[in-house]
Amino acid sequence: MKAVLEFNYPQDTEKCRRAIHADDAFAALLDIYGLLHKKYASKADLEDVVRTVREITEHALANAGEK
Repeated sequence: MKAVLEFNYPQDTEKCRRAIHADDAFAALLDIYGLLHKKYASKADLEDVVRTVREITEHALANAGEK
């Protein structure tokens, strides 16, 4: 399957960048999901869960140029 995405530059610069990094965003979500189920299979400290999710998302956002 092939798809062509068209963006109007410079108005759609952010949309283009986000489309390019969509796979990274999805991979980060899968990492968060997997880590939470593995690390917190039983009751967990909510602060630790939030800290873990924040670290993963900050890393993913930095890689995508959002931060």
